[in-house]
Amino acid sequence: MRKILLVLIIVGFFVVGKVSASEKRPRFVDVGLVAAPSLNWGAVSTLNYKSTGLRIGGMYAVMVDINLAKTSSNYYFSTGIGGRHLMFGYKCKDKYYIPLQDKTDVDLKSKQANVYLFLPTTFKMKTNPFGRFIIFGQVGLEHAILLSAKSKDEILKADGSTMSFDKVERYKQTSIIREALIVTAGIEFVIKDRTKATAAISYNYGFNNIFRKKYINQYWGNDAEGNPYRVKDFGHVLELQIGFIF
Repeated sequence: MRKILLVLIIVGFFVVGKVSASEKRPRFVDVGLVAAPSLNWGAVSTLNYKSTGLRIGGMYAVMVDINLAKTSSNYYFSTGIGGRHLMFGYKCKDKYYIPLQDKTDVDLKSKQANVYLFLPTTFKMKTNPFGRFIIFGQVGLEHAILLSAKSKDEILKADGSTMSFDKVERYKQTSIIREALIVTAGIEFVIKDRTKATAAISYNYGFNNIFRKKYINQYWGNDAEGNPYRVKDFGHVLELQIGFIF
């Protein structure tokens, strides 16, 4: 999956780069590379579940800015393609499947790592240059498809014994689609001619539940209306983006 993702990003960068290379300012298309370390955390809304705090994730992408005005460089539709590593953790009581045993009541502490292929659709506004600097802001959506989901689990059994499991497969429990709000503010620095360096702070909030409907907590039984307790978690991301426009 990761090799396919890398090939898609390289091909996308090459194709759009050929288009932008022939443009004169104000250019119709700006193409760049961006990468970001990120702080990730979950917002759990399930009975007796607790988030285990911040985790480090990241993203990398080819980004494309399409100029919406022929006579200015202030308004853009921004898109691209990239990969996102979303990390989060939670702890709870649940019935846990231990290999070669039946499901057992345990205290579970899980650290999950999801990998997504994403495509943003945002509106970007830029100021006119002052010296070598340009300030920009953007808002829009991120549309993502799940590529993999694995977790590292630690369990505490009723008899006091502990066990741990690495690379537990979570794909069937995790939602395939992730939709998120993106709000970004940043700055561009003109290095030379059309080449720029960029830096930005971006907040990314997931609208939909990270988990699928069929993922339920079996420890607590049903609620007062007879419905099982669905596991719900919503991912938050705060990241520092560093990039280059060519």
